[in-house]
Amino acid sequence: MVAIATDAQAGTITGTVVEAASGKPVASANVSVSGTQFSTTTSADGRFAFPDVPKGTYTINVTYRGFHDSSGGVSVVDDTPVDIKISAYETALGEVVVAANLNAPDQTGISGDPSAVQRAGERCKAAGAKKVIALKVSGAFHSPLMAPAAAGLAAALTAAPFASPVFPVVANATATAVTDANEARRLLREQLTAPVRWVECVHALAALAPEARFIEMGPGTVLGGLLKRIRPDASYLSLGTALEVERFLA
Repeated sequence: MVAIATDAQAGTITGTVVEAASGKPVASANVSVSGTQFSTTTSADGRFAFPDVPKGTYTINVTYRGFHDSSGGVSVVDDTPVDIKISAYETALGEVVVAANLNAPDQTGISGDPSAVQRAGERCKAAGAKKVIALKVSGAFHSPLMAPAAAGLAAALTAAPFASPVFPVVANATATAVTDANEARRLLREQLTAPVRWVECVHALAALAPEARFIEMGPGTVLGGLLKRIRPDASYLSLGTALEVERFLA
């Protein structure tokens, strides 16, 4: 298992690659920043640095002894230091567990092989997590285990008619606004294996329309609850039934 400790400030991404089991630094690991030409190898003490990274959200990729590992997002926002959320593949038993849903500052969903997810949950409890809940789902969504379905999804998306959005749509794979049909297709394919960056999505939406009201469509108010934990001052409305939608549009 290769874990990544990363920090970002003043447009610079720096970090250390270590062996999770021993904590020893990993030298000569290949490190790159997705979507850019930034690439380097770690030093003898496992360190790496990418200066002058443009504003955006990125994934740090590491290849070590033939194993590919991908971290969670690294946000570089002007000169403001930000918190970094990291996920790493668990390889000791040939299994995978990753951060799949970054739902709120205090809530992260993980996905992967069931036994690896269980062990990760136990470790989270041991580390002080207030609550760990196993969800009943039919697949390891938003994890590398969904990769075999990518080709079929890509073919279906290619065959489906797409028009460019008439207003910006924030993609959960990147937390960036999408206005192009081809970009929408690509990101719908990527979200199959990419984490849902809900916290960043909410902040991106608020930045696009600072005075806007967040409206949750459909039964339940789960997203509204997460919204209040991310932006407590946000205006919010739940439309859970067809009648509520009709009254709202009247």
